Amino acid sequence: MFDGLADFSDIWDAWFSVATKYLSSGVQPDDSEEILQDIMSIVHDKIEEYTFAVPLYGVELDSSVPFLLGSATIFKLTPEALDELGIEYGHIDVVKLLTNAPTDVFLKSTIRSTHESHRGSRRLFG
Repeated sequence: MFDGLADFSDIWDAWFSVATKYLSSGVQPDDSEEILQDIMSIVHDKIEEYTFAVPLYGVELDSSVPFLLGSATIFKLTPEALDELGIEYGHIDVVKLLTNAPTDVFLKSTIRSTHESHRGSRRLFG
């Protein structure tokens, strides 16, 4: 139904919202299809694109030119590379980060999901 773009908690929250709407307004849905459409609409509205970058440990690059690995990009963390990749970094002190980081090699990728599903990838990658 959501092609893996939503977690159970997203669907549960949407179901709870739809049930609350019907119960509090005293309106009975015409059929189960109406309920399902309402749930799907709420969940689909929560699906967005999220871009993230995670460090790659134990990897050294000979070049500072970013390159594709499948749908991800591998790059050395420099302000120039961040500019080229369209990553906003005004809130990050890149020089200080590199001074304290054990690696300067990162992987950048984009996923389509809900915020809850995205939280899962943040737990997985960093």
